[in-house]
Amino acid sequence: MAHNLNIPFDQLKAQMTGSNSVSLGKAIKNLRPDLDGTAVKSNVTLAERQTERDVQQAAWAAKQDRFAARIASDTKLVAWLTPLLPLGHDLNLLSGSHPLEWIYSCPRKCPPPRTRP
Repeated sequence: MAHNLNIPFDQLKAQMTGSNSVSLGKAIKNLRPDLDGTAVKSNVTLAERQTERDVQQAAWAAKQDRFAARIASDTKLVAWLTPLLPLGHDLNLLSGSHPLEWIYSCPRKCPPPRTRP
């Protein structure tokens, strides 16, 4: 957000930390007095949403990595799941990604899954 508002991050950080710290909104207003209250509030709201999204993405990635590691450590499960994937794909592709990312990364006409022997 400091970048979006053309505020040096170290100045914003200094305003929000230390013994005389102020809120994000007050720090923005101090550093950009030309912004009205509505603009400050909308930027604070945007920052809160972006922060929430970043935290959720980090939690999802950590959860996926643990999940992928559990699958990879079970050789019987890997042997059972691999034939269900489209040809040319493996379980490593799923590691650390959201399931929809994997689906959308698949070519327009994915080959059909392999059949079990």
